[in-house]
Amino acid sequence: MWHRAWIPIAVLAPVATLAVTGVVFADAFTTGTFTLTSRQGTNRPEVKLWVDQVGSSETYRITRQEVYRDGTKGPITSGEGTVSRTGWLRVKFSVVGGITGVLVGNQPASTNYEGTYKVWDNGRKIRGYYRGPDRSGRRVSVYETGARSADEPRPDTGGNGGGSTPATSIRDLQAQVTKLEVTGDIRIVDAGEVNYERGLGAEAPSKIEPSAILKGERLQVRLTLAARNDAAPNTRAKLTGMAGSRKLFEQDVTLGALRGSGQTIALTSLEAVSAKVAINQLDLSWKLDDVDVGTSPVRIYTSHAQPIKNIAWDQTQPATKRHFENACRWANGASRNIGQGADSIAHQIDNQMRHYVHWQNLGNAKPAVPDYPEGAAAPTNYGDLSGWVNNGTRSISSLYYPPLEPRENYEEYTHYRSNFGWWLLDNPTHVGGRCNQQAALVCAINGTVGIKGQVLYLERTGRGKRTGRPVRQYFYAQGGGGPWNFHGVALIDLDDGSQWIYDGSFSSPPNRKNGTREWAQDAGGPFIGSWADWYYEDFGGKAPADDHPDTWQGVP
Repeated sequence: MWHRAWIPIAVLAPVATLAVTGVVFADAFTTGTFTLTSRQGTNRPEVKLWVDQVGSSETYRITRQEVYRDGTKGPITSGEGTVSRTGWLRVKFSVVGGITGVLVGNQPASTNYEGTYKVWDNGRKIRGYYRGPDRSGRRVSVYETGARSADEPRPDTGGNGGGSTPATSIRDLQAQVTKLEVTGDIRIVDAGEVNYERGLGAEAPSKIEPSAILKGERLQVRLTLAARNDAAPNTRAKLTGMAGSRKLFEQDVTLGALRGSGQTIALTSLEAVSAKVAINQLDLSWKLDDVDVGTSPVRIYTSHAQPIKNIAWDQTQPATKRHFENACRWANGASRNIGQGADSIAHQIDNQMRHYVHWQNLGNAKPAVPDYPEGAAAPTNYGDLSGWVNNGTRSISSLYYPPLEPRENYEEYTHYRSNFGWWLLDNPTHVGGRCNQQAALVCAINGTVGIKGQVLYLERTGRGKRTGRPVRQYFYAQGGGGPWNFHGVALIDLDDGSQWIYDGSFSSPPNRKNGTREWAQDAGGPFIGSWADWYYEDFGGKAPADDHPDTWQGVP
């Protein structure tokens, strides 16, 4: 004897009215995976529905399976139907698999189940009736509602029918690129291995991560194709990937099992991504023959060489998303490790570097990699930093901080003494630094894109020839400022084996001083106007002439 579950009239009436009054503006039926529950009963199972279009026809196949609270699953049922003009799809289900040890009672596998379903809210939600045996074998009638979920492969039917019929055309596959992984890349320490991932039919990707490769190299990727239907045996197609009007990938492929986890294909780009140190935003549009199979945005940093940690006491690693994002932006499209000019990577970095922009100052800008995580507090001295912010970008500015004569506690140098390398910008509470710290930042930025550098101190230190006490010679800067105890600059190794000096604080962008080591050290040159007196380093005051050293370390 059948048992019908009690269903409140108030719940069913509005739905029933829709079915009989003929609403003509119904949502088009859509394919994909849906998760539903029943509004009736106390032990309500989760219901999975898989909706597939049969070829290019107006017929749809629905596969249904209940998942009980103890983890067991009900029988796999499947059926086909066409959508009425009111948007409802009626299906007579038959059991096609999964019944062993699950279905209880005397219901045979041939028992018909019935379902009537309708999608709405632009294909995001689904509702309908289910009529058939419950877990105990009693026949019930329930009202189910749910929503579109991440696509899952249809369950194995155990050879009892209801499986995917191999598609006879590329369009009937309903294929999509669901995953992209850049291979042979430079490791970014805080980025995952998968660069793009999207569930089959999902409205938005679930993962997007940048990657880094060497400039001048081709892009190697592992691409995953998934589809609603498997391809017929020996189906061949041309897979192409376009970045705008630029054809970056083209390869003949033999298609195989595309349902479920899909098919993985290794590809190498037809040409190098870029010959410059730059950020390359590639919105790759994919096709199988002439059929669109999705777009996968990938952000590729092209670097000069493998990252180097130039500043040992820098508290951060050089190869993070934030560091690549800024280093490649500040390289400003330069491509060569030469001394100076528009195509000099280090010269561009020295003249383009600037303080970060806090997330509250981004306005409408939505950076791919923000300088500060959303919700993070701004540094204590953020309001004092140079450079104006517009459209989420800070103008080129001085990084010198704190002031020589502090007036507030947060201006005391003790807060900034560890700001070497990237930490000058990354310090979450106190950013900025002195000349040698800014030089360390220049070296660290160059290290991110694979260029070696170190801080060079323009100074003279030694021992008093009479007392042996530590002494230092002060100097006046070119232009008369001072006297100063030292000046720190960045000494960068160029590809031709020579070295080049870059100043980070004594001069201003876009024309910061740069040149050879000898040029930087010359008295009367760009930094050292003239040498002054010797002073004891142990706070003993000025050293008399008879205790000046005859030899010293530093500038000759």
